[in-house]
Amino acid sequence: MIGGVIYPDDFEVRLGFDQVRQRILHYCLGPIGEKRVSEICFQSKLELIKPFLFQNLEARQILDRGDDLPIHAYDDPEAWFQTAAIEGNFLEGEDILKIAKTLIIIRVANDFLVKNESSYPSLFQLTLSVG
Repeated sequence: MIGGVIYPDDFEVRLGFDQVRQRILHYCLGPIGEKRVSEICFQSKLELIKPFLFQNLEARQILDRGDDLPIHAYDDPEAWFQTAAIEGNFLEGEDILKIAKTLIIIRVANDFLVKNESSYPSLFQLTLSVG
């Protein structure tokens, strides 16, 4: 059901939305992006689509202006956090280094967007959950 309307199970296939999702997957830098893209579903409500359209526009502007948005692929630390949450378990040094690398990449991208809030306000909104 989308926006109170019941669509057939193969609606996204009929519409070609599944092909759009597959094309976007090729641009993902890592598994977290691939997971997020796989979760995208067809949406017909403009108020839900609008933020994504503005984020897309701003990302395109970054590329067009030649700004160096410091985004790189990084490992999803979720599995390590689950392992570490179990009493008696510990992480290997290599895993801790990967988590540190991930945090550095996120912090640098966050700092870029905070510094450029006025130029990229929709992308800046993504930093509010990072803090």
